[in-house]
Amino acid sequence: MKRKIWLLMVIGLLLMIVIGGKVFMDIQKGKNEVNEENVKMHIAQEEIALYLVRNYVDVKKIEFHKFNEIKGVGNTSWSVSVDVNEDTTISFSMTDLSKIEDATVRQNPKTFSLNNKEEELTESLDGVEIIYWNGE
Repeated sequence: MKRKIWLLMVIGLLLMIVIGGKVFMDIQKGKNEVNEENVKMHIAQEEIALYLVRNYVDVKKIEFHKFNEIKGVGNTSWSVSVDVNEDTTISFSMTDLSKIEDATVRQNPKTFSLNNKEEELTESLDGVEIIYWNGE
């Protein structure tokens, strides 16, 4: 009788370890997926900031707002609004965070105050204050 109880306790302990390990691995997988997505969003923000600096005159401050994931049937798209110099908002919509060049750019013509550059220069983000959205 003692042997059966001991055997049941060992089997129960092993089951708890297996189930606990499975739960732990699922949680870790979810964290890795979220972390990968945050890295993609940060890279997308860098690319959008470069787009703004290269295409508009006198960009001094860029502030990103929440990325919105729009799930459709068979595809997912992303949108983000960006405040430029605190007085102008511009929105970007894209189907792939790694392809900013394919993004749709929208702004309100009544309130949009940035001037286009005559030619795209290879400028950097030096001297531009950037407030990134970090997924929280």
